[in-house]
Amino acid sequence: GGAITRLLTFLSALIGATLPLTGYYLWIRRIFPLSSRRVQKLVIMALILHIETSTAVCSAALTDGDEILFEQHSFEGPSHASLLGVYVEKAMQWTKEQGRQIEAVAVSSGPGSYTGLRIGVSVAKGLCFGAGIPLISVPTLSLLAATALRKMNGATDYRYCAMIDARRMEVYAALFDASLQPVRTAMADVVDAQTYANYLSEGKVCFFGDEIGRAHV
Repeated sequence: GGAITRLLTFLSALIGATLPLTGYYLWIRRIFPLSSRRVQKLVIMALILHIETSTAVCSAALTDGDEILFEQHSFEGPSHASLLGVYVEKAMQWTKEQGRQIEAVAVSSGPGSYTGLRIGVSVAKGLCFGAGIPLISVPTLSLLAATALRKMNGATDYRYCAMIDARRMEVYAALFDASLQPVRTAMADVVDAQTYANYLSEGKVCFFGDEIGRAHV
């Protein structure tokens, strides 16, 4: 169906900030309709390799349902080219030792670091092509919003503004309602006192992400 076409694509990129992996499952349940049960079953029940390289964070993890089985990460800066291959190799070795095979690879579709996205998607596409398995494309800012919503206990009286570094004094930002439907799609913003004034005048806004400091203007 249309949801499967949108979700299982080989034109993907990677996630932009360190997040609890349960955010993936909340995102799937919120963004895609309940009728897309084949999509939800794949994500919730399968052994999935998750890759993140779109900011200074580099990580790889394996999950089965809501359980994190393996995780490697670095917060020490953009060394993805040297680290990601090591992390993925360790993850694949774990699956071999357990007598299992990954059934999909999940990476986010950005926005984020162009170099990081290119490194991650190259690895992810190679794995998926070689093994004949689907690649799950996860929008970075939507996933951030799903995680923030969970941390806010699903508060419905907020809008949620995800922000990550776009360089050149800009941030990539998008706003969502409590159903994770977009209020404003992703844009590169130069943040000043008026950037989000219209949304703040309409109610409470929860700002989050690696560039949250720019919201204090």
